[in-house]
Amino acid sequence: MSQYLNNSDGLYTKVTHPRGFVTRTWHQAFDAPGSGAPVAIQHPEGTYTDIVRDVFGKPKSNDTGFLRAEQNLLDNHGWTYDPASTMWQPPAP
Repeated sequence: MSQYLNNSDGLYTKVTHPRGFVTRTWHQAFDAPGSGAPVAIQHPEGTYTDIVRDVFGKPKSNDTGFLRAEQNLLDNHGWTYDPASTMWQPPAP
């Protein structure tokens, strides 16, 4: 079941799996709501994904971690673009 809701973080989509798992997704939007550019996702297993986007909707970085304070894991990926707007991810250190 999908619901379109609003909270202090803005408009989001709440999808509930038949077994009760819930995923919430916030999207980048300017003049009208859309689902093409997610910026935040709360996954049912207690993790989250934050996606930083530029004004054109291209992702600049991606953070994934846990919502629970006792689990301190953060995975960050950053992207850059060449002049042709082709995405390039630098190699991991």
